[in-house]
Amino acid sequence: MKLLHLSDIHLTAPGSTMGGRDPRANFERALAHALKDHHDAGLMVITGDLSDWGDAADYPWLKQRLDE
Repeated sequence: MKLLHLSDIHLTAPGSTMGGRDPRANFERALAHALKDHHDAGLMVITGDLSDWGDAADYPWLKQRLDE
C-alpha cells in the first residue's frame, strides 16, 4: 500500500506568511501534487503542527479541503 505523509503544515490565517511563504498555498500545492501524481495512495497522514498559532479557523478550513 502506498502511504503519503505530510508533516508540520503550520497553517496560518489567509494571506499570512511565515518567512515570506504562505503555508496555505504550500499545502494547496502539496495536496494538488498528491491528487495528481499519487492518486493511487491508500492513505494520507498529516502529523505535527497543523496550525501555526492554533487558530480555531484553521481546522475547519483544513477539514473542508480534505473533504473536497
